Amino acid sequence: MDRHRRYRRTHPQPPGAAARRGLVCADIRGRPGTISAQFPRAADSRNPFTGSDALAVSKVAVGIIGLGPDWSEQHLQVLATHCPMLEVAAVYDKVPARAETAARALRAAAVTGIRALLKTPGLDALLVRDASALPRPLFRNLLDSGLPICAGPAHAVLPLLSRTDSPDETAAMAEPTTEFVPDLPLRFHPATVRLQELSATTLGPPMHIELDVDRGSAQLLPAELFGSPSPPPASNPDTPFADDGLADRLVHWLDWCRHVTQKSILGVCRPAATGGPPHTLRVWLGPKRMAKDERLADLLRRACSSRKPVGPHDKKGPSQHREAESPNLPGAAIAPEHAGRNAALDHLTECRIDLRTAAGGRGLRVPGDVAAESLPGVVSDRSPTTEMPAVRIQCQNGWVAINHPAQVQWQKVGEPPVTESLTHDRPAMAILWNVFARRVRGGLLPTAGLEDLQIVARIRRLAANLPPGSLAAVDR
Repeated sequence: MDRHRRYRRTHPQPPGAAARRGLVCADIRGRPGTISAQFPRAADSRNPFTGSDALAVSKVAVGIIGLGPDWSEQHLQVLATHCPMLEVAAVYDKVPARAETAARALRAAAVTGIRALLKTPGLDALLVRDASALPRPLFRNLLDSGLPICAGPAHAVLPLLSRTDSPDETAAMAEPTTEFVPDLPLRFHPATVRLQELSATTLGPPMHIELDVDRGSAQLLPAELFGSPSPPPASNPDTPFADDGLADRLVHWLDWCRHVTQKSILGVCRPAATGGPPHTLRVWLGPKRMAKDERLADLLRRACSSRKPVGPHDKKGPSQHREAESPNLPGAAIAPEHAGRNAALDHLTECRIDLRTAAGGRGLRVPGDVAAESLPGVVSDRSPTTEMPAVRIQCQNGWVAINHPAQVQWQKVGEPPVTESLTHDRPAMAILWNVFARRVRGGLLPTAGLEDLQIVARIRRLAANLPPGSLAAVDR
């Protein structure tokens, strides 16, 4: 070994030698000119985040069930261009003309029923694009077919997984007998991937997250992510998060917060009403071990009464703070002997969801902010006059603002702000479907599963019924 090392030091290798030895250098999104990891070249391995065919494996023959009303040329392009591991074998939709058009474009067979689709020779997996159009018994039959399933949208899958008609989907949720991947595309959007890179390398972990949601559109990111129209006004102003449309979106928002922080949701809080917008939901995340702490409820009360940074700050000057609303709860006030900051609070991350009317929106415009509509090649469904970025994250050493799935603004403390366009990165659905294909072929790439759906469904139900001025710890 020593002789080998001395030889390497005295005989430097020419450029490209690593590639000839079978090593491929690639960024997680496959961007040229960036080297972040080395993957051994093998016939049965592939980086699902890149578009290269150098590491291709055998294709996965899939059957698509339910294209959904949001099916468009964009989905065809994703399947044809960005998903070389997938080969569509059959297509079924309740609208026959739509199924025939998609099948023709994908060079697949258009079938008239799900039973006919399941009989397609060589079928490896199923893509359920519109789960809301399927009755529960039929969806259960799909789970029992033995074929791996990627099903969405996730909020529409929840009631189908339950064996009963109980409002609590998690009460009798059945365990799938095969590979099951819920469709949670927010995890894979370019802005999410970039946020995780910045958190790991430059800005540190997220400490505070703000979602400023327009009540008129109720969107975290553009509505095409969810494939459903904007929700109607809530019937009960005291429980706006119980509205069907918002409750569905909470599934995606809560899962996204868990994903980017890599923490467990410990509690939710509804501050006392102030006589008008915004309606606010505060979600507290922390290490999983804290869920078993007997002092968790008291710790959450103290967190709800604490001050949180919400804007960029410079270590040379005072941090910008605002007083967070304190819920009218017994014991919410901090006793003088405990006025100092508890070290346990430093492990908590707050996700604050502000639900506002169009007239009440305040916007979180940041330095260097660029309208999403000005990005080349990006089509946005939001009004050009909107002032509301989708999400704002305060990290340990700076902040990140996301206005669009393909754009981020960020700033490290003491440095100028940066605006990045990610329009050339792979679409979220392409990454999700390629990860699913890898798992069908036996890969161990991490992705969401049934347990993640169970967690966010339980917390969604808790938040939807939480009255103003109350706090609830998540029961583990």
